[in-house]
Amino acid sequence: MATYYSNDFRAGLKIMLDGEPYAVEASEFVKPGKGQAFARVKLRRLLTGTRVEKTFKSTDSAEGADMLSI
Repeated sequence: MATYYSNDFRAGLKIMLDGEPYAVEASEFVKPGKGQAFARVKLRRLLTGTRVEKTFKSTDSAEGADMLSI
């Protein structure tokens, strides 16, 4: 599958985190005046429907979810 960096996260993208499939609901890329850039991402776990908010560094990446195997 494809690998996506945190600055590529867009609404509707399906990714795998910790072996679980998630759908990106919203993503905000933040460049602070001091420090490293990061992305604040709202995710929905596809198996249970629970919502999670995570923060990713700009260098973090995630693998795309294979929707046929879920």
